[in-house]
Amino acid sequence: MSERDFVPAADLTDIEVGQSISVEINEVKVLICNTTQGVYAVEDNCSHANMPLEGGKIQRNLISCPVHGALFDLKTGEAKGRPASVKIKTFELKLEGTSILIDKPIKELKITPAWGPGFVPPRPKSS
Repeated sequence: MSERDFVPAADLTDIEVGQSISVEINEVKVLICNTTQGVYAVEDNCSHANMPLEGGKIQRNLISCPVHGALFDLKTGEAKGRPASVKIKTFELKLEGTSILIDKPIKELKITPAWGPGFVPPRPKSS
């Protein structure tokens, strides 16, 4: 098992309880949330709206998407309320004093086809 690579992400004194801050680490947007239940790090992207979760309302360990109100569990990433049904990524974190360190996220390459909607590949010529 490989050793985790924790990197500095933010300072706890910069995030009030019930608030969040979005940071970019290794080209991945991470939302760090300070809640009454603890501090959590999740991907800053709603799995339904493909929009940032930053600015969403935080209650206990849940955050709501500011666009359509989808709910996500900050501990597990699970979608807890419609319209979202796909979980979001969570990142392990640790506190050293007031410094928040998170397990360095790995940037995922999203490969999309070179053709657009409605593309029909040419049929092979018959002999």
